[in-house]
Formats: sequence, C-alpha cells, structure tokens
Amino acid sequence: METIELKTAILHSLDMNLGMPVVSQVELEPTDFLNTYLQKRLQRLAGSDNCKTSTASGIDGVSLDEALKWSEWQAFYQFTLQLLQKIFTYRQSNGGQSADVLMALLEIDRHLSLYVGVLDYRSSLIHHLQQDERQTRLELVEYQTTLPGASAGLSFEFCTDLFTGLTQLIEKKEKGFTPLSELLLNQQFEMTPKEKIKAAQKIVQEIHPSDDLTEMNRRVEFKQKVAESLQEKEEVNLEEVFEEIYVDDPSTLFEAKAKLQDRGLDQQRMVVTSSAYDAKLKKQKLVTDSGISIVLPIDYMHDQSHVEFITNPDGSLSILLKNITHIYDK
Repeated sequence: METIELKTAILHSLDMNLGMPVVSQVELEPTDFLNTYLQKRLQRLAGSDNCKTSTASGIDGVSLDEALKWSEWQAFYQFTLQLLQKIFTYRQSNGGQSADVLMALLEIDRHLSLYVGVLDYRSSLIHHLQQDERQTRLELVEYQTTLPGASAGLSFEFCTDLFTGLTQLIEKKEKGFTPLSELLLNQQFEMTPKEKIKAAQKIVQEIHPSDDLTEMNRRVEFKQKVAESLQEKEEVNLEEVFEEIYVDDPSTLFEAKAKLQDRGLDQQRMVVTSSAYDAKLKKQKLVTDSGISIVLPIDYMHDQSHVEFITNPDGSLSILLKNITHIYDK
C-alpha cells in the first residue's frame, strides 16, 4: 500500500470566455477531502487500462534536478503559472472548453511526485433552498462550472515521480490536434495494452485484407483468442495468440511475428482488466454492402447451429440466422 502525503497544491482556472487564465495566488488548504480526492485520482490513474507510462525525466524542458526543488512553495508556484499558460494557449488554439487545472506536489513512498489534472467544466443541477417565516421553497439551479468527481475520467492528467522520472498519463485525444502531452512532456510514452492489441489486430487485417469468408474468419479468430486469454488470465501475449492462430501455417506465422517485432509488440505480456473492453472483443459487427449491420456474439461466427454463411451460385453471400425464438425491437 502506497503512503501518500500532500506537500502543496493549487487550483487555477482556464476560463476560455475571458481570453486569459484565472490565476490563484494561494495554495489549497490541505483538507482531508483534498487528500482523499487526490488519492482516488492517483488510484484511478494507475489502475486504468488507458494509462500510458514513460521513464523519461523531463517535464516541458525542466530537468529532474530543478524539479526536486519545487517543494519550495514559490518555485512550485512559478512553475504552475508557466504550465497553466501553455495549457491555456493549447486549448485556446484548439477551441477547447473551460476547465480548472489542479496541480499538486505529493510524497509517494518517500518520492516527491508532481500531479496535474485538467478538470473540465460540466453542467449539472443543484437545488437552492429559500426559507422565511411563511414558507420553504426549493428551486432547481443549473450550474455550468461543476467539476468531475474523484472517480470520473479526465481529458488530461498525469503524475510524474520526480526521483525516478516515471510518468503515468491518461489523455483523451482530440481529433485533428497534436496531443497536449507532446507539447508539455518531453517523453515518449508506451502504448496502452488496448492500443497494442489494436495494433496487432491491424497486423491481422494487413495479412488478411480480403472480405471473403476465409480471410474474415482469420480476423475473427484473432479477436476470439484474445478474448479467451483475457477471460481466463486477465492478460494476453500477442506472440502466443499468433502461434495459436497459425499453428498449421508456419510462413504466415513468421510474417506475423516479424510485423510484431517491427512494431515493438513482441515478447510482451499485457494485463487488461476492463470488463467493457472484454465484452467488446466478444462481439463481431458485420456490415453488408447494402448498409445492413449485424452484431453477433463472436462464438456464433463459427457455429452453424446459430449462424450460417452461404455462398450463392452467383457468388453473392447470404447469412442465415437459426434457432431464434424471439426478436426484440431495441
């Protein structure tokens, strides 16, 4: 169990309507609530399947030796202002929404660490109580600047161990824009396990690009083997998956392993605990050239008692669904 001690923290605002950040000039009170909030955020960060890691030792050009001095309040405060301006400029140029930025120095297992989280504003309802001698009145009030809770996902947050340089990052990518992490953190991050599985899935698609049944079944088999491994062991080794798929096809196995090696995906055992991702792997979506979409349990793809793919004399395909007792409108 990690021991976490809050050294100092500050909250600044990115109000995009003002055209400039709103800067706090004093540190946050080290309340039990703030301690608990940060601990939960760190637990969520470290335990997420979307967490990327790096072992570099730079934060926007600041060296590790300088970073260790941030425990002094004034130095830390000046650093937060520089970082805040860079995040604001990024959001302003990319049309980003308003948010608060929480920055904290923490001692985690005797190592000084920096935490930064961008808390995007949310619209939510609260009640407002008005009470006088004659009556009590409750009204609904919409607040536009409520913040995400400790267990909610953030668009951008990271924690860097200032002694080892280990950085953990979660970032929601904005389509068409350079990721914020590339501008702030001078680090190369490893892909998440889900990104690695997706990259391996792309290799299978490259090897089997055709949409005929034989090629499609190879792509389906990859997803099936990954799902089975995650269900049984909560982890997957991509080389072992390819060995199972191509056990009778040495030349294709050699090609697949070579592609894994080229992309740095070989000899890696990856843990994925997300039940939602596991469920996604167990489904296969088919889309016909006429625009019909069918989502099937992946096990049914090779089970002719439930689904049969029929090649017609003219070369077209028919899909026959069997043993159906009810059809629901969803």
